[in-house]
Amino acid sequence: MSSKCGKCEDTLDRRKSSSVTCSGFCNNSFHANCCGISNDSLPCLKSPGFCWYCAECFKMKNKYELYMKNSFDEKLLKMISGFESMFSDLKQKILATAKDTFSEMSVANKDVSSKALKEKNSYANIVSSKSMIVVKPKNTGQTNAETKSDIVTNVSAAQLNLKVSKVKQIKDGGILISCDGSEGANNFKKVASEKLSAKYDISDVNMLLASKAF
Repeated sequence: MSSKCGKCEDTLDRRKSSSVTCSGFCNNSFHANCCGISNDSLPCLKSPGFCWYCAECFKMKNKYELYMKNSFDEKLLKMISGFESMFSDLKQKILATAKDTFSEMSVANKDVSSKALKEKNSYANIVSSKSMIVVKPKNTGQTNAETKSDIVTNVSAAQLNLKVSKVKQIKDGGILISCDGSEGANNFKKVASEKLSAKYDISDVNMLLASKAF
C-alpha cells in the first residue's frame, strides 16, 4: 500500500519501516528522514500505545490543550467566585441571625432582671424589715381608710415621738406602718395594742411573714 509523504509529497510505502504515521488530525504518513526522525527512533514510535504528531498537528494539539485548560480555569474561577459569593451571603445571614438572637436574649435577660428587681422590691420583701408594723382589722370587710382613721385617732405619733417613714395600704383593709428603728416600731405596737386590739390584729412583720397572713 503506497501513498504520498505529507511533507515532500513523494511516494512512500507504509509497509516499509522507514515511514511514520501521524496520530493527529491529519492522519498523514511521512518519510522518517523528512521529519528528522532517526532509524533508531522508529521502533519506539511504532510501538503500541505511542502517539506521534507531525509539526502542524502538534501545534494544533497544543492550542487545543491550552484552550481546554484556559476554558477549565475560567469555569473553575467562576465556580470559585460563585462559592465565595454564596458563602459570603450565608455568612451575612448567620451573623444577622446571631445578632437578632443575641439581641432577643439581651432583651429577655433585661426582662428577667427587671422582674427579679421588682420581685426583690415587692411588698413581701419591703415589709421584711423589723421596723414595720401591720394593723389589720378583724372585720375583713373594713376599708383601708377606716383603719387609717382609727390609727390616727388613737395613736399619736407626735406624743410617742415616733418618726413614721412610710404608710402603705394592704389587702383586707390593713395598714402597713414603717417606723425609723425597731424601738419606735415596738412603742407603736405597744400603744396600738392597748387601744386597738379589740378591733384589730397588730403584728410586726416577722409574725406576718411566718403566718403568711398577707
